[in-house]
Amino acid sequence: MSDTVEEVLTEDFLDELFKCSMVKTQFLQTMMSVLKLNYLPNDNYKRIWKEIVSLYKIGSKHPTFGQLVEHFKKDIPCLKIIGKIKRIVTPDYDSIIVSLEDYIKRSKFVELYDKVGDLYLLGKRNEAYDMFTKGSEDLSKFNLRKAKLTKIFGDYSKRNLSRVADANFKFRKKIPFGIPMLDHYMRGGGETGESTLLLGDSGIGKSQFLIHAGISAARSGYRVLHIQDEGTDEQCLARYDAAWTGTLYYDMKNGNISKKSSETAKSLIKSIGRGEIFVESNEKFGSRTMIEMRKTIIDVIKDGGVDLLIHDYFELRDPGDGKNYEPTEERFRQAILGQQVKNIAVEFNIHYLTVTQASSIRPEDLNDPNFVITRYYLSESKGKIRPFDNFLTINQTRDERKNGCVRLYIDKLREGASGQIIPIAQNLERARFYDRKRTIELFVESDEEEEIYSVISNKEEDGD
Repeated sequence: MSDTVEEVLTEDFLDELFKCSMVKTQFLQTMMSVLKLNYLPNDNYKRIWKEIVSLYKIGSKHPTFGQLVEHFKKDIPCLKIIGKIKRIVTPDYDSIIVSLEDYIKRSKFVELYDKVGDLYLLGKRNEAYDMFTKGSEDLSKFNLRKAKLTKIFGDYSKRNLSRVADANFKFRKKIPFGIPMLDHYMRGGGETGESTLLLGDSGIGKSQFLIHAGISAARSGYRVLHIQDEGTDEQCLARYDAAWTGTLYYDMKNGNISKKSSETAKSLIKSIGRGEIFVESNEKFGSRTMIEMRKTIIDVIKDGGVDLLIHDYFELRDPGDGKNYEPTEERFRQAILGQQVKNIAVEFNIHYLTVTQASSIRPEDLNDPNFVITRYYLSESKGKIRPFDNFLTINQTRDERKNGCVRLYIDKLREGASGQIIPIAQNLERARFYDRKRTIELFVESDEEEEIYSVISNKEEDGD
């Protein structure tokens, strides 16, 4: 079979892959069986990989960085790469395996396609058909991930001990969104170790929802990392500052801040406690990778921890798997991104909250007060919500927009029933996705709803 592939793996992806191989012998053994030299971008990476494999064959375990440095001590380009690999803190093994498996499958498909096409053009149609049949079967069976089997009875005692000892289990947290009915249906909010996707039409306020969720979490004492991949750093920070201080957005943006607002802000800061929001904005041309996101998370964890990761927005990240996806392959790219989102939520025990764009919806549907957007209006791929634990949508008619109101729809909950519609009022002039007072006045009718809203903390009182 030909060794020709569409493209090589990226250096960032290989840095993570090599680090995994330098840490786990079993991972290295798997890579030795599938990673071909022609997948690598240049001679430096090829020489390093050859040496890693050679050292393993000598010692039957993954090599050390000292051994690599000693071998390449006069090779400056290779030493620089080895230094980059060594500085990687926590490689994401599962994500690397998933991305490499997808890359190899695509490479094998190209190889199979070329071989079958050559035979067919030579008039060897039966041979071409046989090769296609066998190759397709082999491709469908190709899998780098081993089945994880757990015994219900035999492993019961071990699971119970783990439940007591495992910090991730003991300290799973519910992080409130700060919208009472939503938190009620989600039994306290989004849970660490889980991921939530929000879908809405363009301009409906998805970014404002994220900012509201970030402020609510911080006021409840949680630490938030907000990664802004759309818009400028200035816009994101101005929206946050307007929302948490109660200042008009345009006044905040232009620096027209009253003395009263400044005093209110100082008072609020004192009451925050552990809560904080860290913002990273991407104002550079081109998308950043999920590998870079993991590095940012690790940096913030070193600075005291992360409970909630807010990402604005989902499609703007690159999987970092070395694949240049064509427009027709966008659904595959988004499926990989969805799995990487879930992996990050589990690995770092955080709640991962992100948003996505709705596909084209008929104006008459959008302006129907009984219509709600569901998963069937996801842009590119309905399958991308499978890895997500929770899936919500924002809905708004023209009349609702005039009145400053929207409806949240719960399409999917990992734990609990779905299908609820939650009407809320807003105050977008102050960059507030949710206005508690107006919501109670307009939409709270039953005694049950009044009881739910009565537990709102004074921290959520609207500022002036």
